[in-house]
Amino acid sequence: MLKIKYVISILLVLLAVTSSILWYRAVTRNENQATEKEITQINTSTAAVKKATNAYTIESVNKEITNMKVNLSEDLNRTKADITKGMQYVYAETKTQAAYDQLEKKIKPLLGDSLSKKVMALDKPIVAQTGKAQFPYDKIKQIQVFYGAYDITSQTIDCYILVNYLSPQLDATTTGIKAKAKQIVMPGQDFFSCSYDVANKQLDFTGYQHTSGEASS
Repeated sequence: MLKIKYVISILLVLLAVTSSILWYRAVTRNENQATEKEITQINTSTAAVKKATNAYTIESVNKEITNMKVNLSEDLNRTKADITKGMQYVYAETKTQAAYDQLEKKIKPLLGDSLSKKVMALDKPIVAQTGKAQFPYDKIKQIQVFYGAYDITSQTIDCYILVNYLSPQLDATTTGIKAKAKQIVMPGQDFFSCSYDVANKQLDFTGYQHTSGEASS
């Protein structure tokens, strides 16, 4: 009887040891599978980083910067040409009510919404005593468009527009009384500040200053 109990005890110990070994192998196998999965993911990420690094060498980055400068230069040159054309419509080609009625449609694609709104207000005609519409501008002496520095954070560039113009001939007055057979021309200077949105290729009006010159007959 004692011998049988001894044998049973040995069998129980062997069973416990065997169960421990099987459990350890199962846990180890799961850990190995998880580790292999992590290694695969790491290798995939490393390959992606390596590919991206190879794609962005110093040479390729410099090339992208060069292309960006070329594209930006082209955009600014195009915008300058559009501004010049738009201001030409406003200051030199709008001399009748019919022309003024068509002006906004012409200049919006060139100057953008906010700057167009400003120059439309400046060029609004007044009705003279004769009942005829009188416009403030007759011809342009000079247009200058120049740019500030590029703000990489906001992706904008300050834009400045200087227009020197002449008024149409106006009746001269002396203390409010019209002078006989004498007409004068008033020179003026309009200065506009804008912001050019590089990403959206949009010109936004931000400020305006006016200076009047001395009248000439």
